[in-house]
Amino acid sequence: MVQQFETLGETTKQLEIALKYTNGDMEKAKSMVAKQFQDVEIVKAKYLSADNSFSGLFFAFFNMDKFYIAFIDFVQLKSSVVFEKVRIFDGWKVIYNDLLSFKSEPSVDEVVNLKDYLIDSFIECDLFAAIENKNLDELTRNLQNILLKFFSQEVKVLVEIEPSSSLELELEGIEFEQPQMEETNNDESLKSSDVDKDDSLEKEIEKDADHIIQGTLIVSPVKGKYLNDVAVGEKIMVRLTGGDPVTTKILTILKAKDEEGNVKPIKGRLKSKLPMEKGGYTLYVLVAKSVLVKILEEENVKVLMEQSMLEKDDTKTDTNLIVFIGAFVALVLFIGVILFALIG
Repeated sequence: MVQQFETLGETTKQLEIALKYTNGDMEKAKSMVAKQFQDVEIVKAKYLSADNSFSGLFFAFFNMDKFYIAFIDFVQLKSSVVFEKVRIFDGWKVIYNDLLSFKSEPSVDEVVNLKDYLIDSFIECDLFAAIENKNLDELTRNLQNILLKFFSQEVKVLVEIEPSSSLELELEGIEFEQPQMEETNNDESLKSSDVDKDDSLEKEIEKDADHIIQGTLIVSPVKGKYLNDVAVGEKIMVRLTGGDPVTTKILTILKAKDEEGNVKPIKGRLKSKLPMEKGGYTLYVLVAKSVLVKILEEENVKVLMEQSMLEKDDTKTDTNLIVFIGAFVALVLFIGVILFALIG
């Protein structure tokens, strides 16, 4: 009987923790406790330099429910020991203990700025799709290119993905970034006349971000999707309009400025869509780790989606191909006419 009460108490404790990460959704919380809802994918990767002079191991915890990087840690030694000893397909808890042990080795290599570089590169490459699809080949290629640019030499990479949950991470004592509050689109819960409540929601969203920057939507009357129909979590195209240091850094990282200094559209994930009192929405779009673009849009415009950009590029390619084929056919006919005249 005592054991039953202890088990019940432990389950209740876990449920309370899970509710924090599911925004109070009891069904999701129960699923998380039962390990049926896992909101985190853990990327485990070990690497070795081409000259065997160093090797390393890093963890990246991707919150797939909220689409952000919750945690990154790494260790690097001035030898090939890490790559040789770590078994990347072991459970993440075993390998993470290895990582902590390696940090006490005398040959540890204090690599300056690697953690920040990894975060920026993961955002720039948008690894979420490869992780979601469990595409280890694509993920490996991206990681090799990222490390190649940092170390200026070829780096061998072995990577594995393991599912987990925010609940499990907290129970293991991992200090990771808290998931951002999930916004609601329920018109009944967001009365347009309740200005104080709207302000409170905006403050709640903004407090979880390190930076709030300014931007605009990219309107696409033909191929776009009406703003009313765009759901939280979808990727849309935005243009950053501020001149602050954070905006400048993001534009530089994403190479979103041409030679003339014109700002190019970048993609972001819609994190919140709050109705405004007189119509339209206040939008928050995630474009980098803990960086939200705040956009005020008063009309139900057609928004350029990421897929629309791809379609636009495909259309341009098809058009160029048609023009090329047409020119080639015309040239062949022209040569044929000349040869016919000469033979005649």
